Amino acid sequence: PLGRDTGGGSRIGTDEHLLQGDDLQRRAREILDELRRRSGEMERSEEERDYLRRLLERF
Repeated sequence: PLGRDTGGGSRIGTDEHLLQGDDLQRRAREILDELRRRSGEMERSEEERDYLRRLLERF
């Protein structure tokens, strides 16, 4: 793109540091738990809590 070498393949990016298997599921659970925790914190602004609730609805 824009005159740069794409690395000889059609793929963009790498799988080098992606989580696999149980690590992936564990990390997803950690993220969901953190979103739930933060969405219940009343000291956060209503706007932020609304955003967190919308994220949780998607997942």
